Amino acid sequence: SQLRIMKVVGNLSATEFFTKHGGSSLLNDADTRKKYSSRVAELYKEELARRVKEDATKCNFRAGEYENLS
Repeated sequence: SQLRIMKVVGNLSATEFFTKHGGSSLLNDADTRKKYSSRVAELYKEELARRVKEDATKCNFRAGEYENLS
């Protein structure tokens, strides 16, 4: 969901990720198409998807814990 993505994105700064993965020059590039279709952007999207999935799994596990208490 969008809320989960927003939650996860708050924990991972795009600026930090781009810098760490050699994409710092793209951050100030006026060509947004270039920036958002770059390899670093694809890696960032993959990382976000991984974190969203991980967060969803954790939340489902916690929900299951409470269901098993009754």
